[in-house]
Amino acid sequence: MMTDNKVKGLSIFQRLLISYLFVGIFILSCSLVAYFIHERRVIRQEVEREFETYLRSSVNYFNRAYTSRINDDLSLIEIGPSINDYLSSRREDLLLNKSRIEQIFLHFTGKKESIYLSMRFIDPAGAERVITAGNRRQKNYTSLITHPDEPLYTHIYSLFRKLRSSRPRTILVEGPFAYQGAYTFLAGIAKTEPEVGGFGGAVILHCDLTDYFSYLKGYTQYKEYVASVLTHDGKLLYSPVEEKAALLSGRLQKQKFRPVNFYSISKMITLGSDNRPLFLVMFSAPPYIFRVLLTDTIKDSLIFIFGIMIILVLLAVRISRHIEKAVNLKNSEG
Repeated sequence: MMTDNKVKGLSIFQRLLISYLFVGIFILSCSLVAYFIHERRVIRQEVEREFETYLRSSVNYFNRAYTSRINDDLSLIEIGPSINDYLSSRREDLLLNKSRIEQIFLHFTGKKESIYLSMRFIDPAGAERVITAGNRRQKNYTSLITHPDEPLYTHIYSLFRKLRSSRPRTILVEGPFAYQGAYTFLAGIAKTEPEVGGFGGAVILHCDLTDYFSYLKGYTQYKEYVASVLTHDGKLLYSPVEEKAALLSGRLQKQKFRPVNFYSISKMITLGSDNRPLFLVMFSAPPYIFRVLLTDTIKDSLIFIFGIMIILVLLAVRISRHIEKAVNLKNSEG
């Protein structure tokens, strides 16, 4: 038998409140999902634009600091009279003309901020005639036949052979390769023989990449480095994050470099008359950087949504109570 003390169902106020909240939560949830998708696309586009700017800036910096300087310096030396005078000089004038070449070479290698570790002139037969390293003249000469079996000289004479078989004034590069704890490359020009116009030897620069790698350290997101340098076939050459791991006993790492990221952009750096690929500059954003950017956005959104929910609850309470009072008043009058 039913009694008057039975448990009553939900009141009009409670049912209206639940209905308002359900509708409000559903709408806000759909809005949050749509907003999440929108913000993910916006953040990706912002990262893409930012990395495109990074890439252009880094390539322009290399062109200014290395490509243009190397081309201009080699061309200036090639057309200058000093080496021509040396090649056509009599025996009694050799030392004087050699000294003039050394003074010119010291102008390029002797500067503290120079990107050149050394500069050398190798005659048509493959014998070193003039070498400067830093602000010093070097006297330990070698030749194509007697050069030591060392990586640096292996690269030097590999480049010399290519220049010897090229047209005069051709600029070619060799490397990059590890040298004394840093990555370097060679750039050389085939000198025109002053009398017959054939191959008159080679001027070869040993260039240090440390300045460029230090420059790339300036590109960060959330205090994390985003730049790296790869060889043209995809092996890691340099990364600020993997700086110590990038040099293994003076050799390039053997494994392919496959950065885990949600976005990356890269460009091949080329140099020389043949536009030889030197290395690949890459900017990549790891997934957690994207999550950090998205989380910051979502946090702001959640604060906004929480405020809307409070307003919604207060509004639902007020409306439902107003309706409940009106219904109760109507029932009492009836």
